[in-house]
Amino acid sequence: MRVRSRKHYRTNTVNMNELMHIILSLQLMFGSRRALGALLVILALGGIAFGVWYYWSDPGRTLKQADRDLAAADTLWDRDEHVDAVREYKRLLRKSDPVDPRYTYLPRDVRPRLYRRIISHEATFAERAEARDWITAAYHEGINFERPDFEREETWQLWEQVVGSLRSGADRDRNLLDEVKGKSP
Repeated sequence: MRVRSRKHYRTNTVNMNELMHIILSLQLMFGSRRALGALLVILALGGIAFGVWYYWSDPGRTLKQADRDLAAADTLWDRDEHVDAVREYKRLLRKSDPVDPRYTYLPRDVRPRLYRRIISHEATFAERAEARDWITAAYHEGINFERPDFEREETWQLWEQVVGSLRSGADRDRNLLDEVKGKSP
């Protein structure tokens, strides 16, 4: 039977002399123990900061939070607390901004329902200017409503008026662009 030498068993462990050699080499590289200590503290703080950032930017966590917020707002709407529900819907739609990637998790099939509720509420109970702003936002997202989507005729007329002005402005811009292209060489 062959017996392995003691040296063979020690290859997987760190020799204390080697560890001291590494520490002294780092001290020489950074100039002092303080510099080495400061570097280790900075690295530790950086690791902690990265961990916190990763936790807060976790897409799964944000998706679950958006679903919970949407369910809470829908519950408010179902209990006829429309003012609070509309406030939550506005917050959810404002936070789903492509510039802020943590809040882009409202499903596209849910967004028309939220816009319709906000526009109907604002046109009926609040300022029409606010309803116009939300109609413009919905139109720019590619949402188009039909007459049966709204409960009140006044809301539908406001929708048609704002969308009509947006379409005529887009047509005017397109015509200007065609004129400029026609005149260029």
